[in-house]
Amino acid sequence: MKKKIPGLSALQTAKSQTGHGTPSAILSAFIPAFTEAGAVVLSPLNMGKVLLLEKIGSPFISRTDRPTKIEDIVQAIFILANPSNDECRRLIGSGKFSDAVTAFADALPARALSGAADQINAHVEAGFSTAVPYGKGESGPLAGHPSPATASGGSSPSQIA
Repeated sequence: MKKKIPGLSALQTAKSQTGHGTPSAILSAFIPAFTEAGAVVLSPLNMGKVLLLEKIGSPFISRTDRPTKIEDIVQAIFILANPSNDECRRLIGSGKFSDAVTAFADALPARALSGAADQINAHVEAGFSTAVPYGKGESGPLAGHPSPATASGGSSPSQIA
């Protein structure tokens, strides 16, 4: 006996009527592509990871003028690849973060860091971008409409930094 999936027939009907499936912008918003940095798959960016990067003074969040060091890259990869923000918070709070990052770095081949800083920057930037453009003068299905943040008088993501 086949198990019925709720809403599947409606989805199949919609797909046959439109001739295509879910728009790629919508799929990207809900199912982000995997990003790699330093040959390590990064977890999707969330505010917990942003706060952790800010706490350690990462140049990938704070945008300081100082040059990015290899240690900055490895620390960012450690946080962004770690699915557990709680583990990272515990390591930072206990003073064991540096030791954990060093142990993590021991498993990374040096050649894996080639281009990693650019990959991390792109990952962070993508985490703050919207999948569907808002605002006047932009293309997309919601062009001309105010963004949810500015419609209510709040800050838009570009005003946060």
